[in-house]
Amino acid sequence: MSGSDFFTIRHGSFHAAVLYSALEHLPIHNLKKLFRLAKKAQFENEDAIQGIRSYFDTAIPEAQETMRAAAKAYEDGWRKVDKPRSRNPKTVEQLRINKELTTRFKQAHARYERLVASRKVFEETLFPDTKHPMN
Repeated sequence: MSGSDFFTIRHGSFHAAVLYSALEHLPIHNLKKLFRLAKKAQFENEDAIQGIRSYFDTAIPEAQETMRAAAKAYEDGWRKVDKPRSRNPKTVEQLRINKELTTRFKQAHARYERLVASRKVFEETLFPDTKHPMN
């Protein structure tokens, strides 16, 4: 693997090499822990923090565009089937297309929402809003 595929978080004797693509699959709780560790040794992890920020800056718009394309394909291709239990080949084919379009949109939307949530955790953990009255 090249250095651009992953980032490294260090704090004391702790050392973690994490794939950028894993950020969208890790549980939020684990992301918070990882980002807190990065904040504790912020100077040592500055490259990782910048790498994570740039990953989110490119991945979120890409995911949003994918979601919009999936939504457009869904709008253009999804058709209501009058008798969904019919085994007519045309009906079966349209049901398959409908299911595929629905699945693609749901997956694209879930990925986008997950990236946005991960970015929010990243920003709140490493760069808290000190002007907020509850802080």
